[in-house]
Amino acid sequence: MILPFFFALPHAIVSMVLLVGPHATKDALPRWFLDNPLPFVIGVFFVGYCLFRLVLSRKTVFSTIAILSLTAGFMTLVSGWSAINVHRDFFSAVFQYLLCIPSCLLFAIQSRLSDKLKKNTVKALGKTGFVMAFFYAQWIMMMGYAISTRAEPRPIESIIYNIYNFILVLILFLTGNRMEKAGTREVVSFPDFLSLDGKDVSAEFGTKKTALIHGFASAPDRTLRCGEIRLLLNLDPAEKSQECLRCSGETTKAASCKQYRTTYNAILELKKILELLEIGTISTGENRRLILTEGWKLMLFEDVRISAKKKPDPRTV
Repeated sequence: MILPFFFALPHAIVSMVLLVGPHATKDALPRWFLDNPLPFVIGVFFVGYCLFRLVLSRKTVFSTIAILSLTAGFMTLVSGWSAINVHRDFFSAVFQYLLCIPSCLLFAIQSRLSDKLKKNTVKALGKTGFVMAFFYAQWIMMMGYAISTRAEPRPIESIIYNIYNFILVLILFLTGNRMEKAGTREVVSFPDFLSLDGKDVSAEFGTKKTALIHGFASAPDRTLRCGEIRLLLNLDPAEKSQECLRCSGETTKAASCKQYRTTYNAILELKKILELLEIGTISTGENRRLILTEGWKLMLFEDVRISAKKKPDPRTV
């Protein structure tokens, strides 16, 4: 896997820069590190790679967080020890590992654990990734400004570190974006087919209510009047449907209209199913006397999106 390899790199990158970089200060490095650095550097990298790979293979949120905490402790302690006993540049690795931890956690949740958390939790974590990516990007820009104005005494080393930081920010941003999308419930409506988060829920709604949902999703402002609803549900002969479509509510009272009562019952049943599945609800205007004129409106709950598609039914393609 590429990501465990990438997350384990900071300590090795700093070691490479110190040993072969353009401003390598070998006189400031301890003799044991200069004589044979490979066992130490490769050992730290290998342990880090194994730990990060173990994190990304966990199947529960608890085990992922537990092993990630162990990984964070090991990598930051080793880098901190290296900063004190080898060279202070290893403090850069400490901060890079600290940023690898949320990146690794968000990626693990997004790739295999999102179905074990609530949708709003997944979306909140995605937004957290966005915020962290934004602030870390500000730090990279500040470092870029210091390099461009020659305020940074070792520009090549800083550029190398910031290339890694930039990729880390990109991972945070993309993972946060995918998690935010995963936290949004997606309803896709066809005239005779309805899916919720990729699952066929047409049977739960039935043929007529599936058609009604499609009508609401396709209508301007997601609003339908009584006559339009009856036409969608095929409740009347053609002549009666046209008469209902011309109804303005000025000459007909809803309470005395038999057709309205049937429509109202259908809307009420649809509303109950929508609320049960936490998709949305059906609302009316404040003045119920104008219901025949204003109609009913589909109101989606927060973080729910709906799209209306034309035929063919995707199950038959």
